Amino acid sequence: MCGILVPTSGECIVNGKVPYKERKEYVKDIGVVFGQRSQLWWDVPPDDSFYLLKDIYKIPLQDFKNTREKLIESLELSNIINTPTRQLSLGQRMRCEIAASLLHKPKILFLDEPTIGLDAVSKIAVRKFVKDLNYEEGTTVILTTHDMQDIEALTNRIILIGKGKKLYDGSLEAIRKQYSSKFIMSVQYEYTTNKININDVEVVSRNEQRAILKFNSNIIKLQNVISLLTKQVNVLDIQVESSPIEEVIAKMYEEMHIS
Repeated sequence: MCGILVPTSGECIVNGKVPYKERKEYVKDIGVVFGQRSQLWWDVPPDDSFYLLKDIYKIPLQDFKNTREKLIESLELSNIINTPTRQLSLGQRMRCEIAASLLHKPKILFLDEPTIGLDAVSKIAVRKFVKDLNYEEGTTVILTTHDMQDIEALTNRIILIGKGKKLYDGSLEAIRKQYSSKFIMSVQYEYTTNKININDVEVVSRNEQRAILKFNSNIIKLQNVISLLTKQVNVLDIQVESSPIEEVIAKMYEEMHIS
């Protein structure tokens, strides 16, 4: 999709262009961040790389300055922008890579494993920026990742591929409804020594003010669990979580006999 490889079969059209056939024109409208490859020059500060990219993409000076300042502020780069790239941490470098890919204001941003190897704080920062970019600027983001938390945090459409075939194309909510029926309920209630006893509901843990319940919605519906629960304890708060996305996708692969 980035125009680097020539497909062995099939056709891909992005922004009305066939990437590998019209690469020179095509790359003007895309930004790319590869998790294992850098577009920053290793021995110079990221800001020097930004100015080199300005010339490569032939960005008008004032447009470049405006975009550069906005990216520095949004990605919190002011303290590292003049530090040689080789001295930056992986998380710092990834933020600079994302900024570099957006200097020419592409319509589409391709992110290949953007959070791989990052610490928790850096992951959250990258995810927030990408989500804001999509919402505020209308930039289409195509993300390839093995990190299920990336999928849950960022995507409204997912495409699953297995053994070279498209297995699923749709929303995360739809795939949960189709392949996930297990729920975990956290319940907070007024102090009581009463036991919680609901058929087809497993009590994972319980004390006098809180309980964790587990159930299968194919056997007993959520509203029925809540209705029966309120007859046994005075409920103060309820939180319900579905199965982790890893389990949902694993079940989907299992049903499709993909390993």
